[in-house]
Amino acid sequence: MIRIILYWIDTHGWFITAILSCVVLANVPTPEGLSENGMDVIAILVMSTIILITAQVPLPTVPLLIAVFQVLLDVNTPKGVSQSFMSDSVFFIMGSLMLAVAIVHQKLDRRIAYWILHFAKGSITRLSTGFILVCAIMASFIGGLTVAAIMLPVAITIVINIDENQKNIRNITLMLMFSIAYGCAIASIGTPSGGARNAVMIDYWSRLYDIKISYFEWIKYAYPMVLIQIPVVAFLLRITFKPEKINIGNALDKLRESVKAEGKMNYADWLTVSIFLFILFLWVTSSDTLGLGIPAFIGVSAYLAFGLISWEEINRGVNWGVVLLYGSAISLGIAMQNTGAASWIANALLSGFTSLHLGGGLLLMVIMAVITMLVANIMSNGPAVAVLGPIFLEVAVLSDMSVILVGFIIAMASSFTYMTIIGSPANTIVYGSNFIKPKDFFKAGWKMSIASIIILTLISATYWQFLQ
Repeated sequence: MIRIILYWIDTHGWFITAILSCVVLANVPTPEGLSENGMDVIAILVMSTIILITAQVPLPTVPLLIAVFQVLLDVNTPKGVSQSFMSDSVFFIMGSLMLAVAIVHQKLDRRIAYWILHFAKGSITRLSTGFILVCAIMASFIGGLTVAAIMLPVAITIVINIDENQKNIRNITLMLMFSIAYGCAIASIGTPSGGARNAVMIDYWSRLYDIKISYFEWIKYAYPMVLIQIPVVAFLLRITFKPEKINIGNALDKLRESVKAEGKMNYADWLTVSIFLFILFLWVTSSDTLGLGIPAFIGVSAYLAFGLISWEEINRGVNWGVVLLYGSAISLGIAMQNTGAASWIANALLSGFTSLHLGGGLLLMVIMAVITMLVANIMSNGPAVAVLGPIFLEVAVLSDMSVILVGFIIAMASSFTYMTIIGSPANTIVYGSNFIKPKDFFKAGWKMSIASIIILTLISATYWQFLQ
């Protein structure tokens, strides 16, 4: 028995360290300006980050512990925690994963995958670039969540047809998965409808400074950034995950034969497509009133009611741990805002930079971008803009900097969520494929983060100056 305990301690050292770190931080003297509950939330954040990075326990352990420790440390009530775990975004994640399972079940993804493979003409790089381009264009108008949900089953189908043994094509698999996640990330800044945080920034400009930014004006500032980053993502994924020397023409041949064997699209196929197009229509036109989760649930209900898929098949195909993880990220973000922990962290960072006499200008903008990027990777992009936006906009006023440029810096940098699962919903969705490990995000993520910061700096110093 003692041997078993010692072995468990030896193999779960980081997990134990994470728990102890939370306990210690929750009991140390609270820094000036930070509430006791704010310190407790920071303790939970540190614990969660350590567990996510080290991955010594199953991933669903993290959201469970986030809920448990919020109650144990009196950050929130059991009812409050359960309410904070559920939102329209969580409903959408859940519904999107269910819809993806239904689409794969009807094998429609095979037809889409065949068309994309045909376009790639045997080139893995061309295939990855195609995914990035399609995701970027679509996600800039209807959001990364929706696009990731659409494209994930297509990528899975292609991967399975290239080689059923995933160990033989792990780099190719990672290339395609991150083509979706990063394609959605770089596109989310393109238009106001690309991400909710964009609308938050527009609201801040209007309410705090009486500045009106139209849909088209946003595109003028932001869309060049989207277009520039498309080839950058393709290049960095290519050098990070060097594809195995496999002829994907074989996958094309397999899919061609599979599609021929299935024959023309039947009644069930057309019904599946019709339901999904209707849901896509609701997402684009009625998200203001219905949200994103309810339309997804309408689609899943229709698939079940028409017998296009059974609940048992959905239950087996959905990674419910991913749903829990995303819910916990939102819950922790809410707790950080409610307790003042996020504002305290941001103010502490700003005070440190002020003591270095950085002043205003481009350097301070870069620092704001880096801080926003790091916070967004920890607590997701929406809460990052909500918390840091008013603070950094006020810094812009005090430093005699452009409120508009700083606002775009914050909104865009919040999309550089390349390094963590919870940074963006698209990351969470592709992680749900079970092909990616948490550490894989960092392999390509740090390169993309540096590249995006450099591009943003160059655009703000050159192109944006002509728009002022």
